Amino acid sequence: MEEASEGIRKVLDKQAIKFVRAIKQDTRSGKTEDRILVLATWRLYLFAVKVPTKTEVTFNFLEIRAMNTYPEHQVVIDTDKTTYSLKLQNQEQLNHVVSHINYSLSRVFNNSIYAPPICRAEGDVTDGSIKFSANSESSLDPQKTCGGFSETYAALCDYNGIGCKEEVQWDVDTIYHSQDNREFNLVDFSHLDSRDLAVIVASIAYNTWFTKLHCKDMRIGSEVVDQVLHTVSKSNTLEELTLENAGLKSDFPQKMASALSENPASVIHSLNLAHNTLDNQARALKMKRGWVFQHDNDPKHTARATKEWLRKKHFKVLEWPSQSPDLNPIENLWRELKVRVSNLIQQVCRLNKGLRLLNLSKTSLSSKGVVTLSQALCSSDDYSNSLLHLDLSKNPGVLSGEDATNLYLFLAQPNCLVHLDLSGTDCTVDSLFGALLRGCCADLSYLNLSKNSFSHRKARDSLPTFRQFFSSAFSLTHVSLASVKVPPDMLRALFLGLSNNPHITDLHLDISSCELRSAGAGVIQELFPRVACVGTLDISDNGLDADLLAVIPAFSRHPSLKHLMLGKNFNIKGRVLEEILQKLVHLVQEEECALHSLSLADSRLRQRGTVMVNALGSNACLRKVDLSGNQLEDSGAKMLSKALQINTTLRSVTWDRNNTTAMGFQDVARALEHNFTLQYMPLPLSDVTQAHRSNPEKTDQALTKEQPDSALLPETGAQAAPGPRHQHGRTGSEEGEEVQTARQILKEARDSRALYPSLCELAHVLSVDGPVKQRLDTLAGELAKAADKELQVVVDSMVLLCRELCPMSCSAAERLNPPLSSISEQVSIPRSAIRSALMERAAEDINRALEEVKLSVVSYLTNSIVDQILQELYTTHKTLLRQVSQAKRWDDVGTGRRTVRQSRIAESLEFPDEDFGVNLGI
Repeated sequence: MEEASEGIRKVLDKQAIKFVRAIKQDTRSGKTEDRILVLATWRLYLFAVKVPTKTEVTFNFLEIRAMNTYPEHQVVIDTDKTTYSLKLQNQEQLNHVVSHINYSLSRVFNNSIYAPPICRAEGDVTDGSIKFSANSESSLDPQKTCGGFSETYAALCDYNGIGCKEEVQWDVDTIYHSQDNREFNLVDFSHLDSRDLAVIVASIAYNTWFTKLHCKDMRIGSEVVDQVLHTVSKSNTLEELTLENAGLKSDFPQKMASALSENPASVIHSLNLAHNTLDNQARALKMKRGWVFQHDNDPKHTARATKEWLRKKHFKVLEWPSQSPDLNPIENLWRELKVRVSNLIQQVCRLNKGLRLLNLSKTSLSSKGVVTLSQALCSSDDYSNSLLHLDLSKNPGVLSGEDATNLYLFLAQPNCLVHLDLSGTDCTVDSLFGALLRGCCADLSYLNLSKNSFSHRKARDSLPTFRQFFSSAFSLTHVSLASVKVPPDMLRALFLGLSNNPHITDLHLDISSCELRSAGAGVIQELFPRVACVGTLDISDNGLDADLLAVIPAFSRHPSLKHLMLGKNFNIKGRVLEEILQKLVHLVQEEECALHSLSLADSRLRQRGTVMVNALGSNACLRKVDLSGNQLEDSGAKMLSKALQINTTLRSVTWDRNNTTAMGFQDVARALEHNFTLQYMPLPLSDVTQAHRSNPEKTDQALTKEQPDSALLPETGAQAAPGPRHQHGRTGSEEGEEVQTARQILKEARDSRALYPSLCELAHVLSVDGPVKQRLDTLAGELAKAADKELQVVVDSMVLLCRELCPMSCSAAERLNPPLSSISEQVSIPRSAIRSALMERAAEDINRALEEVKLSVVSYLTNSIVDQILQELYTTHKTLLRQVSQAKRWDDVGTGRRTVRQSRIAESLEFPDEDFGVNLGI
């Protein structure tokens, strides 16, 4: 038996053995064979009772489909492949086997409603056989880190026959847990292959910790997509799903709709599928051979581009006769093309918690898909009360026709939209604002209508609506009309509306590439100083050119403008350009100038622009400047270096595409050595690439010169390591103490891996019901009493004044129910209002400040202890190396024999391999 046990240990290698017993197995032929049953953490083994040990049967617990217990200590296990009948020696062993399997599966499924019921008992079997009774393993089981993700992941790795990646478990248990991060980001594990990622995603299906699954700018394979869909169909905690630019295929919408329909407990409320081609279904269609479509004479379908598209896709379309029972109307084709996305939209709009975020940007969405979405949103008031973020941008043509009317109907209803992005949808901008005025004034904060157009015929009729929206909006913080040809009348209405809006401040207004030219410049000069709510203005690429002479003074009269983008507006030369630049210099050097950032990117100022660079030296207001794309050459770089040596307010400088050579970079590098306030200067990749071709050595020197000399930095180990000392006078006990000290340090090094997450967990647990919350509870009660007292004084004074002014009427009012004199006893401030103000608003700010301080303390403690451990490890390592060297020297002296004392010293210095394999994991 000992030989068999040793063989089992070798076969199982590092797997933890939970249970080993000799059992009987019933075979299909009716015979009974002796077997050794071994239960590991996630797997069952059956070994033959012979030497050498051989595995007869093994399967993961997840392969079990049913497990029935019978009298005479028998358990029958049905798996995916076959059935096993096992007889144990007594009831206690049977209970242990069933309990262990149930417990292991409960750790995988986390008590999910979708966990498969596998155990059923028959006969006189005690209840312990189907319910896990607490033993030493479960009773000591700590609260699961991140919902037990690592355990589920390990079980699924075993089930799929792939290696369990310890880095995945460490990242989740340490980084995600310490940051209380509930968003699982697949990009963190992008270096793993598709099969590993699929298992990671599968581990989230039954996890109760993670509420968000995020994947952006990372192509995922079909294996991963299948597991994402599985997670959607099973999870009852997943709230947000982001698969942006993930390479999803055209059949994904239909599969996603099916997954959502299978999960009535789904709590998903945010869905981001941006930058995936979802609605281009032509390749996936399986039309019958010989089908011919007839036209409906819709202008969109008879257009040249449509005909060319149909020809490339090999669809035959007959333009005559217009109707025939033998032909298929072309609407059948469009219906097939759109049905899948429509199904997804319908399922999304049926979500239990309502729809809060929907991002279908650049998904080849069609106008029919928008109609389906709009009809679904209009079908219930729930969506008006839940949808906060809607992004349909970069889907050309979806809002170009009458199909957009359905979306306008939804926007016209009172709703809670905060973020609306319809850029690049061919939306008629002026037609939209009637709906926005009726339904979106209260909460809309972000509005992006760039790359659309105004209807020139109806624009004048919509001017009052356009202006009224901007004067009535309560919450706007960002408005973009970039790349929209804005007529002067519309620009005037925009500025007049904003100037009459008392509700908003610090608005980001983007009207770049709007072809404003001279007419728009006149409107800016006249009205912009009155638009006090604008904090950021982007008017780049508007052909202002010489008109900047009149526009720039308008900025100096603006009371709250902090960020200004003027690039691509300097297509002028000679004296006019010099005058404009002088006005800019005067603008940024005024004492009352409120500008914090200025962008002149891609303006091609050339040598004349150096006057602006030179002005940065004495500038005291700008924090950020962008001078890229101006061909300022080395003379501009030299001016920049001089400015940086004396400027103390700039925090960010962007400098690229200026034809800067290695010499110019060296000037800037020297300046950076003397500037201690600049925080950010991105690497000028374009100029560096060009300079490196002509002079690589000097370019490299310039780029590395701003880095501190590593030789001047103190070495961590050098400070901690003591100088060499003689060891001859040491006794054996002293050397033994050093060995024990080394072992203790190694143990602390291992334990330090849990230091950071444990401290974070401790800080969180102790703050759940800490003194701050208790004090706020007490304060809420005290404030309520004080408010009631104040109300009583005020109401009593009011009643007294009424009696003085109208004594007869007041006497009559005393006979009312309740009497006039008892009003003060009837009124009070709702306790919930005071408690909400303190516990939700004030407490949130206080807790945020507390968390920042606690995190800094945790980081300080962890770093201090780890630094000390590293120093102790270094010191001990040096000491032990000297002792090993000393022992070797003694061994080489004379006959090469060791004394008993010397042998003991050498033996005490022999550490087991695992002691030297310490991985701090820090």
